[in-house]
Amino acid sequence: MAKLSFKHFGEGPSLIILHGLYGSSDNWVSIARELMSNFSVFLVDLRNHGASPHLPEHNYQVMVDDLLEFMNDKQLYSSIIIGHSMGGKVAMWFTSLFPERVKKLIVVDISPRSYSIESGDIQVKEHQQILKGLLSIPLQTIENRQQVENLFTEYVSSERVKKLIVVDISPRSYSIESGDIQVKEHQQILKGLLSIPLQTIENRQQVENLFTKYVSS
Repeated sequence: MAKLSFKHFGEGPSLIILHGLYGSSDNWVSIARELMSNFSVFLVDLRNHGASPHLPEHNYQVMVDDLLEFMNDKQLYSSIIIGHSMGGKVAMWFTSLFPERVKKLIVVDISPRSYSIESGDIQVKEHQQILKGLLSIPLQTIENRQQVENLFTEYVSSERVKKLIVVDISPRSYSIESGDIQVKEHQQILKGLLSIPLQTIENRQQVENLFTKYVSS
């Protein structure tokens, strides 16, 4: 299991926020500051993101294990959990396995379904294109993040996605491996993220939940 890095804001009932793929706890700082007057907000860097350990294994089961260890270490016995995209799937799986540890579940912009590399899902193709772009960047010659963004334009048209990816590259070494997301095992990581076997989980104790979707997240 990975010892997860985190940021903490405020006091009150505990609220854990899990970011999405390519993101980090930094993406949620402004939201945490809005919530900190009423909640003890924990912004967690999931494994292979942010300042958390970079490890070869990357799938929902190990991320659930990481989250359980984090909550145990911080003595968070029952928390509100918000998860966005990949973090939303981690939150769903965690809730299915440990419903007694979740007061309320909020899932942002993701649904409890599986994807397949072979299926041709547009979401899968988009992630494959992003990862292809990351692997193509000549990091040894990069001098600043604007260069990365310019090179990445060939692979991703969305300005929002480009800026998110560029932020997740270390400003000191301009190395993806030492930045916020590892891509050496990109196909393995992507495959591990596509499936979420909620249908195989027998414990279906009810937890109050909210699913929300945005046109652009």
